[in-house]
Amino acid sequence: MPSRQDQLHSYQFSVQRVVSALVTRETDPAQFPFRRATVAAFASLMVGIVLIAGFGVYALFTGGASDSWKAKGDAVLQEKGTGAHYVYKDKVLHPTLNLASALLFAGGQARVIIEVSPKSLATVPRGPMVGIPDAPDSVPPANRLVKGAWTVCSVPVEGGAADEGGQRSLLAVGGLLGVNEGGTPMTDETGLAVRIQGDDGAWLLWRQRRYLIKNLSGEALGALGVTVDPKQLPIVDRAFLNAFEQGEPIQAPAVEGTTGEDSGVRDLKVGEVVRFRSAAGDKFYVAAKGQLQEVTQVQATLLAPRVSPQSISDLPDKLGPSLILQGAGAPPASPIKPVDRADKAICATAADEQGFASVRYGVAVPDVSGLMRTAGRAAKTGAPLADYIAVEGGRGVLVEGYTVAKTSSGVRSLVTDVGQQFPLADEGSQAALGYSGVQPSKMPVSLVSLLPQGAQLGKDAAGVAVTLS
Repeated sequence: MPSRQDQLHSYQFSVQRVVSALVTRETDPAQFPFRRATVAAFASLMVGIVLIAGFGVYALFTGGASDSWKAKGDAVLQEKGTGAHYVYKDKVLHPTLNLASALLFAGGQARVIIEVSPKSLATVPRGPMVGIPDAPDSVPPANRLVKGAWTVCSVPVEGGAADEGGQRSLLAVGGLLGVNEGGTPMTDETGLAVRIQGDDGAWLLWRQRRYLIKNLSGEALGALGVTVDPKQLPIVDRAFLNAFEQGEPIQAPAVEGTTGEDSGVRDLKVGEVVRFRSAAGDKFYVAAKGQLQEVTQVQATLLAPRVSPQSISDLPDKLGPSLILQGAGAPPASPIKPVDRADKAICATAADEQGFASVRYGVAVPDVSGLMRTAGRAAKTGAPLADYIAVEGGRGVLVEGYTVAKTSSGVRSLVTDVGQQFPLADEGSQAALGYSGVQPSKMPVSLVSLLPQGAQLGKDAAGVAVTLS
């Protein structure tokens, strides 16, 4: 006996044959009727659902034509099609001068930018335009901030201005242009005497510092081991030189007493230099009033440039205080080994919190004429600026300067990809720009000051209404 399920299947099969005979005039067609229509209808329904969901998600994130963005008072609204920025506060829509002003005026603890259609903004009451004039309209997100070395170079250029000696300064942030490597590094024994076009003095670059050579002459250079006529010293750009921390000046030390009078020590006159030879090495002393005082070999030559010091075999029982300068900023004690830059660039690279880590000469630098150019001097102070600045497009740097005493300057700045620095008013302003918790790069103040400075970025200043003229 067939089961009830078998009987049901038989009934359904009979009904399908009757329907097929009526619709297709075949009792056993290859494909049952309405199958294609059913599949097509189902597929269309699924596509419609996906499209509706997609438009819903898009509207959720872009604002669409809805007014859901009104609930986000700390967000920046960016108008689709124009890129104009607005901030919605107290039921009023405020146009802003630039993106930095919009972020600061919104005052959030994170960077929130919502794209909104013009239709959605059209019916909202407008308030006055607010913002900071000349603040940046390009503010990189936190993940686009650059960390790493900064390199400053003095670059020989063709057709350079005569008053600059054919030199231009370049400041490259990060590894741009490859100037953070290449060339020959200076060592503790090597140095380079340089001058600035139009200045009478000269400087010694040695151990990542600059030392003023006072009373410049051939004898003064000879004391340092440099056998070049002072007028033939290589020229560097002023901004490049200013980036270096300054050491103690190179000069003959002051000696007590009147030069040429009897010192009261043996038969020596005040100002005379003697050499004491010992197994530990030669030492130099200058005769002062009633005493001998130790000096370096360089100081001894500066005191008596044309006289070979007489040698002594023993020292008095009592010596005066040493005239040798101490500390990291002390000039060289003995002649250096001069280097030749070979008419190429000389570059100094500063690492985060370490100051200048290396100074290299003979560096090959690509053409800089297409880079961002500055006026060469700050408009307000007249301080030298780097002539060319290289920052990767779409990126920036959060930087804090530190002094020669390795203490913070207390100023944090945002450096944009156009090579301009904008000081931040406070930590709240840093957070509003989207940099909450971001630790800045730390660079010497002398290096940061080579960047042209823009307006201070602060939340209070961003809310000031703009007066149109």
